[in-house]
Amino acid sequence: MKPADIIEEMAGMEIADLQEINRECVDIIKRKRKAKAAVAIGTLAKGMKVRVLEGGRKLPAGLEGTITKVNVTRCLVDFGPPFQTWDLPPALFEVVPNAK
Repeated sequence: MKPADIIEEMAGMEIADLQEINRECVDIIKRKRKAKAAVAIGTLAKGMKVRVLEGGRKLPAGLEGTITKVNVTRCLVDFGPPFQTWDLPPALFEVVPNAK
């Protein structure tokens, strides 16, 4: 079934039914994101070199650091002065090739 077919079918549904579908869709997306994060965390280890993927206000893109601790869903990454240590989810960084 294509998304366009689903959307067309949903247009005729009651609001309560749409809300129930929305809740279920959100739950499915959350479970898939958690599973993806668990796989990503499982491949990381203390001492690995990583690089920030997308910069923000405080951490520039391409900044490299070292993982100092791997938690269940996040990692402590030491970027050195002036950035210090940050608690980041694995979606915000990538492992630097040929480094551990």
